[in-house]
Amino acid sequence: IELEGMTETTDVQLHANEALRYVIYIDEERYKMEEAGDVDRIVTKEPLGEGYPEVYMEISQEIGKSKEELIQGIKEDSMRKDFLITNEEKVSEPVESILIETIEQDETTGEMRHGWDTMIEKYYVIEVSENHFFIVKQVYFQEAAEGHGARFYHMLTSFDIIH
Repeated sequence: IELEGMTETTDVQLHANEALRYVIYIDEERYKMEEAGDVDRIVTKEPLGEGYPEVYMEISQEIGKSKEELIQGIKEDSMRKDFLITNEEKVSEPVESILIETIEQDETTGEMRHGWDTMIEKYYVIEVSENHFFIVKQVYFQEAAEGHGARFYHMLTSFDIIH
């Protein structure tokens, strides 16, 4: 994979979740999978240290809601947390989905917050069938976009639904 302009080789391990019915390859040198019932969370293997915001990629399933309801719910949740929606589009990479990108809002200006620790959240809404979706949520901070953000992107290219 290419990270910050440099090519890097990573060893990955297959993670299969039979209950949620998906597989994904994880860079186990840097990350570990935490399973919590209906939600899987890929987190850094080593804590980032005090003062650093959270970094993770979360995979969950939503059954029974329409695509419009899910997207609206994500947007409302983001705005409640004072995040600005910066992009919403249909994408084919890293996985075919609806991508919703958000960034932390500056409390004073109402604009995008500027800083190395500005939080970014990306949501991939992946349709399995009508009213059946996977939601992949990526959370990291501005300075980690080219590192953790790129690694999450590459891991997500291996995401596959088991039928």
